[in-house]
Amino acid sequence: MKRVEYRRMFEAEERQWWYAGQRAVALALFEPWARDRRLLLLDAGCGTGFNLVALARFGPTLGIDLSEGAVAFCRGRGV
Repeated sequence: MKRVEYRRMFEAEERQWWYAGQRAVALALFEPWARDRRLLLLDAGCGTGFNLVALARFGPTLGIDLSEGAVAFCRGRGV
């Protein structure tokens, strides 16, 4: 993916309806199972990393992505 697309994702994924909605559905399905556990979570293909922030309440998170550009945005986000 082009770096400009990662920039758009980075800027949108916290609030834009598509990202927020997909994350809300995933967390609603995941939370009952994970609620009473301390987990180490891997997000393979983490993109620009906001899901790592959202998942951190369940335990430490790790993200990997094939794109160096995506990983750079993760680092900029502090994950």
